[in-house]
Amino acid sequence: MVGIKSLKPLSHLGTFASALENYGRKFININILARAQGRAYLLDHELLVCSISKNAKSIGPVPDWLSPAPMGLLQKIRYLFPEIISNEEYKEFEVGYSYDEADDDPQAEKLLSLLGTKNIHCVSYRNYIEDRDSISICMIDPSMLIIEERLQFTFDQICSSVKSSTLYKATKHRNFADELLGLLRGRI
Repeated sequence: MVGIKSLKPLSHLGTFASALENYGRKFININILARAQGRAYLLDHELLVCSISKNAKSIGPVPDWLSPAPMGLLQKIRYLFPEIISNEEYKEFEVGYSYDEADDDPQAEKLLSLLGTKNIHCVSYRNYIEDRDSISICMIDPSMLIIEERLQFTFDQICSSVKSSTLYKATKHRNFADELLGLLRGRI
């Protein structure tokens, strides 16, 4: 599994292709805009290649809840696994408004605590957005991740890779991801 930069509760991890797709959508456009405005922004990055501890308890795979929002995860688990989250537990949450990111959501800690009491460390899901139909993981307890490799790169490396003829002509993002992974590891 590959995740970007930091491992915190409710981090989403997936294939290298999904990480690049996510990176591209969130960061490359921001960097291009920042450069056009003469500013420097998010120039250095790190991808973490991880595996999950064999002691981790997972549920899933579930369908993608199409949002990084904790309340989307809560609703998906409640619907698919009613034995995990009871009606009484579910009623403790304000499920109306949902924040886009776990860091912004005041109910994220409550969800983490509830899933922690159920000894759930991660939820696997079929990713419908990045690297479509691949399996991704939402980590409840990042201490169950084992970092195997750290890949450092800069925005300039990504830009020059995209401009190279082989990468630019790649029509499938999996091909692009494999080539970029080789570049980051110094094999291209």
